[in-house]
Formats: sequence, C-alpha cells, structure tokens
Amino acid sequence: MGGFFGILHLLFKTSTRKRVRILALINIVGIVYFAMMLFVNTSLACSVIQPRVVQETKILSIFWYLIVFYLLINTTGNAAIVYYTDISTNLWTASHYHNVKVVQPFAARSHHCVLCNQQIVRRDHHCFFLCSCISFYNQKYFVFFCFYMSIGSLYAVCFISYHICVEYDFPSVDENFAHVIFLASVAFGSFFGAVAAMSFLFWQLKLICRG
Repeated sequence: MGGFFGILHLLFKTSTRKRVRILALINIVGIVYFAMMLFVNTSLACSVIQPRVVQETKILSIFWYLIVFYLLINTTGNAAIVYYTDISTNLWTASHYHNVKVVQPFAARSHHCVLCNQQIVRRDHHCFFLCSCISFYNQKYFVFFCFYMSIGSLYAVCFISYHICVEYDFPSVDENFAHVIFLASVAFGSFFGAVAAMSFLFWQLKLICRG
C-alpha cells in the first residue's frame, strides 16, 4: 500500500523501523507544506494582493486571475497525475515448462521503495512533496510539475515582495509587524519551493538528456 494513507500507516505502525518512520514523518511534513503553500499563495493572490496591485482596469484583473489559475491548474494537475500513475511492477507470471515451475525475476532496473512498499520500474527517487516515487511511467509529468511549481513559486515571491514594499512604510511597521512577518514567511517558503523545484527540474532534464 503506497500513497498518502500508506505513509500514514507506516508512521503509526508499531513494527515500522525507526529509519522508515522518520522518512514517513518527513513525507507527511513535505506534502502538508506543499498543500499549505499552494492554498496560502492562491488565497493571497486572489483575495488580498490582487485588489491592491491590479485594481486599475478589469483587463489587468482578468489577466491576473488567468495567470494564477493557469499555474494552479497545471501544478496540481501534474501533481495528481504523478501521484495516481501506476508505477509498480510485480513478479512476472509463473510459467511451467515440462512440469517445472519457473518464476521470473523482477523487471530490469527496478528498485524497491520502503515508503511506497512497491517494486518501482526505473526508480529515480521518492518525492516527499507528492508521496510518490518518480519512475519511468510518471517522470514526464514530474518534469512538468517541477516547471510549473518553479514558475508559480517565483511568481508568488515577486508579488508578495512587491505587496510588502508598496503597502507598508519602512522602518515604521510596528502596528503591522505581524502581517509583514507572515507575508515574509510565505515569500521565504515560496522561494524555498522554487529552489527545490528548479533543482529537481534541472536534475530530471539532465537524466533525460543522458538517456
């Protein structure tokens, strides 16, 4: 059993080894971080920052919403495809030759994942943000996910930073200090997401180029 609920099962299973339990905990933190940043950035972009930054014309507002939802749909869509793609390989069907049972080995270049608890075809790594292994079958969608995640995170860093500079007078921000700290934390979290996504993007493109 893999996926999010499989990771939860490993986390609370009494017989789980300590190393696997730590990896499961990191996986839960990773996917919660991804979902939280996605929700917070989309909410800020649509309900807080958009009315203040692009309020001159309706065309700019529509263009703003189109960019936000285009990035949101592509990021979540590719993440969902990565998550739900069947990446496992099973033992080949046992064959019988002259009454002798022959069990074929696992597929070539397959590896076992302790978190997904599956044998993965051409496994690259286990993505802690998506609770899924990246392998031959979902690598393409993971590349698209990293691309849109990078663009969306950098976009969030830019509009949050611009909003902080325009809305708050420095250094006198005592009464709005909590707001500034919150927005700065979101911007920093988005920047971390952008760096992580771009790193994985370049790594996957390098692997693809190398065959």
